[in-house]
Amino acid sequence: MISKIQYKNTDIIATQSKYDQKILKKYNKKKKIIIIYNWLTKKFIKLKIKKDKICKFVFAGTIGPAQNWERIIKAINILHNKNLIFQIYFIGNGTKLEFLKFRLKELINREKVYFADTINEDKFTKYISRFNVGIISLDQKILFNNFPGKFYSYLESNLPVLADINPSQEISEIIKKNKLGLISDPKNEYDLVGKMEKFIKKDFPIKNLNARYNRIYKKMFLTSSAYKKIKYC
Repeated sequence: MISKIQYKNTDIIATQSKYDQKILKKYNKKKKIIIIYNWLTKKFIKLKIKKDKICKFVFAGTIGPAQNWERIIKAINILHNKNLIFQIYFIGNGTKLEFLKFRLKELINREKVYFADTINEDKFTKYISRFNVGIISLDQKILFNNFPGKFYSYLESNLPVLADINPSQEISEIIKKNKLGLISDPKNEYDLVGKMEKFIKKDFPIKNLNARYNRIYKKMFLTSSAYKKIKYC
């Protein structure tokens, strides 16, 4: 109801993705609707080719109901039972934090799973750059295409992304097209396990990932681009 009033009393509507733009155009045909992606002020950490024997995954952000935790828990347990060498770190807080700790307590004791509180923003990018893979998980019922904030954190840290999301999401298209990581289909019961195993076995091209991220940054997420769109629309 509030959003309808806001749309009615505005001249321009800005959205964060082209798919959201289509949805809004459907219901606001007389309004000008533009796309302004979330922007970044460049502070990239240069990716170093890590020669770690242990593949370290990281999930950084809100640990809440929007993520597909049952799939993640199942995948971690399957990988552990396969005797694969990996670790996974969860950084952040949320309503599902205690649930996740309870379900993974055995693997916490085995030093496969770790939890950390939210980290100061100034140190955050540098901290997560020590990991090998950044995880994004979204419930497939989520229809809107706003990009999760953790995607930008992984972009700044030059981490390859493992995204367990609906393939129709715009971020899925961007990750695939620019070779920024791997996409797992939530409808496929074992696809997440397979994609995690690819990273564990180093079956993803890290070489030139810095350049690929820098290219997508300049194309879509420049602060100056967002400024120009706002100024001249």
